[in-house]
Amino acid sequence: MKRPEKITKLAFYLMDKEPLFYLFIINADFIYEEATQESMFAAVGYKDSRVKFFYTQNFIDLPIRQMYFIMIHEAYHIFKKHL
Repeated sequence: MKRPEKITKLAFYLMDKEPLFYLFIINADFIYEEATQESMFAAVGYKDSRVKFFYTQNFIDLPIRQMYFIMIHEAYHIFKKHL
């Protein structure tokens, strides 16, 4: 799955600052979804030994700091096995 350009730029910015989070981004499958009541911005899952990061256009339209916060929140669901 192709990552949105904004997320790719964030990943390269974080490469030497937050290596664990950088690895999370580059190894996740990014899947676009339409926004729903349950998922207005993003969600994460784990299937077939792969992290699936579901995102909406609302997520892409967020300022980069808010996008970063949501991505960290979703990443910690995987890191802490809160699936």
